[in-house]
Amino acid sequence: MVSTCDTFYDVRSGDSCYDIADSHGVSLDSFYAWNPAVKTDCSGLQPDEYVCVGVKAATGTGVTTPYPVQTGMVATCDKFYKVIADDSCVDIASGNGITAASFYAWNPAVKTDCSGLQASEYVCVGVSSS
Repeated sequence: MVSTCDTFYDVRSGDSCYDIADSHGVSLDSFYAWNPAVKTDCSGLQPDEYVCVGVKAATGTGVTTPYPVQTGMVATCDKFYKVIADDSCVDIASGNGITAASFYAWNPAVKTDCSGLQASEYVCVGVSSS
């Protein structure tokens, strides 16, 4: 389990990874990243065990990180954008006055073909200069 976890859930018989993640407003990618023992096929999910369903916001920028965020987002992010359905990476970058190259560098989970962009998650659209 990730060391920055601050919200836990006690797994019950019949729970699925999707249901747990969905009911706590987190993406499956984040759920799996925070709970590697669960495995990405959910075969490691066990009743009466705790899983992580929330992590502490990143520190250092003085900016509160919104939740949920794309996995692997740059730690110096200080400006965020909540993805909506049908957004494209290029449109998000352009609309926030940044280059697509910066957008991809700050949000590696979205991939340069934008296939990892997920609606309802926050992405980084600005970084602190320090």
